[in-house]
Amino acid sequence: MLSPLEWVEITSSDQIGSEFLRGLYEYWEEKAAGRRCPARSDLSPEDMLRWLGSISLLDVIDDGDDMVYRLVGVDVVNVCGMEYRNKRVSEIDWGDRRDQIIEEYRYVARTRRPLLVHSALVSRDRLYHNRMVPKLMLPLGDEAGKADKLMTCFELNPEA
Repeated sequence: MLSPLEWVEITSSDQIGSEFLRGLYEYWEEKAAGRRCPARSDLSPEDMLRWLGSISLLDVIDDGDDMVYRLVGVDVVNVCGMEYRNKRVSEIDWGDRRDQIIEEYRYVARTRRPLLVHSALVSRDRLYHNRMVPKLMLPLGDEAGKADKLMTCFELNPEA
């Protein structure tokens, strides 16, 4: 088990304890087809139904310094108690976790490497606030090889 606030750069699905997140990583890896990361156009929502409620999709802007939420799964909105769509990561009130969260997103955007982060949820709902959950962060690339989007997925019902 990862300690709170720990990052692990993922190079193999064997590093992911959550079967839910492991399945998404394996799908992402398959769509990358030997490239550092797949493009958004390589992914099909129909193939991702299992994860859609827990996924957020972000546009990378300002050379990876910031991101804008474009899609936020309904389960993420319900658990966090807020809608992030069309908001910059840097503009959201993450409380005392702000710097860490921004750095996680920047790392994935700049390195184009997947991360698994075990961290406390930031939620307006007391039931979920500070609940420890794993989050998989996956880069999506453009034709020039830069990460132009990020996809994140929470395991909102982690195995005990």
